[in-house]
Amino acid sequence: MDQAPHQPLLQHLGGGGSEAESEAECWLWPLPPPGPLTFACTWPARGIPQTQVTMQAAAIRRAADTASPLFL
Repeated sequence: MDQAPHQPLLQHLGGGGSEAESEAECWLWPLPPPGPLTFACTWPARGIPQTQVTMQAAAIRRAADTASPLFL
């Protein structure tokens, strides 16, 4: 990416799973500030109404603390 996006960006990088569970890898930029963070999505073509979940951003910030840059 040549320049910073104008708003937060959540990008799906891949994943997989089975009938019982699913795993997804995502990239979130920029890191959210401390406090509650709400993710929301909708998929009208599949009849899925807006669905949302709120979590504490601390979990994402802790994970980012353990990340290593791929490119310098």
